[in-house]
Amino acid sequence: MNKLLNRLVSIGFILYTLILLVERIVALILSVQNGGEYALVSNNVMPTIYYAIVVLSITVGAVLLAEPIFKMTVQLFKPENYEFNWKEVILGSMILLVSGMMHTGFTLSWLQFIAYGFLIGAMICVTIDSCKRNKNNYNSIVSVIFLTLFSMAIPVAYTSVNEATQVPFYVFTLLAVFAEIPLFGFMLYEFMNKGEIRFDYSPVIAMFALSGSVVLLNFTAVSNFNWFVAIFVVLTVACYLGFGLRIFLNNRK
Repeated sequence: MNKLLNRLVSIGFILYTLILLVERIVALILSVQNGGEYALVSNNVMPTIYYAIVVLSITVGAVLLAEPIFKMTVQLFKPENYEFNWKEVILGSMILLVSGMMHTGFTLSWLQFIAYGFLIGAMICVTIDSCKRNKNNYNSIVSVIFLTLFSMAIPVAYTSVNEATQVPFYVFTLLAVFAEIPLFGFMLYEFMNKGEIRFDYSPVIAMFALSGSVVLLNFTAVSNFNWFVAIFVVLTVACYLGFGLRIFLNNRK
């Protein structure tokens, strides 16, 4: 990887980490009494569980990312490229991502999207590097598109609006977050190391079953239908069936 792309990948992970950490810490502080049913002092037990998960996610993620982020920052001012330890970086990034998937009483969604944008920007830089080395890496381009769509299909943990399906909704919501983020992490680890992914079908099936169930179990009317997750579930499956599956089958020949 040339110097510019190496720096841009580092900047992407640095800003993703710092921006999401700041947003989540501010959210924790201001969510104690703000946000109605999502406030920590509310009588609803689920926001308390989400709040606890955010605290744990921030703590563990920050500990794991502190050293690599510090080293990336220092290396920006040195002539040599930074040698990424992707196992360490991806593990910390995915644990921190869990905090972003828990809705709190105070949330700066636009700031979260900026943080995710820098993470996606780092992925795009890896794609550019892969395409430069392989002249025209179709697999890498499809991989970064698929990974972006997959990440957007991971549902945020909200409170239920459908009393009839509250228990299964919360079960599937937490299952979706704690299953799909590791699946995304495994694929991202492979992508960062190789510039492309294998397009195994199991992550798509798991995402479709879990995210799809979360959308349906909380549906009571069109006004509260989770269009964002539903659209990205469809787009992710369409991307896989249209492009990823072909790559997966070709790789098995």
